[in-house]
Amino acid sequence: MYANGEKGSGIPEAFTRSYDQVHQFINVNKKEKTFTVAFAAYNETGVESLTHVFPDIGQGKDMGTLHQSCYWTVTVGQ
Repeated sequence: MYANGEKGSGIPEAFTRSYDQVHQFINVNKKEKTFTVAFAAYNETGVESLTHVFPDIGQGKDMGTLHQSCYWTVTVGQ
């Protein structure tokens, strides 16, 4: 994959576009006045994302599709 005119040497260079994000409240503590939210972000990129012309090749091949998933929680309170 290429980023900023340079050939990437690892996965992070490929993930420079948009992503899907979902969230869910997993805990509400009325006594402590806090709540916790779980987040997940998903990204998929490949030849189609790069060129908008050619279809994705699939995982495990040269120039194949890459997937990235990130998960985290945040607790908010007084």
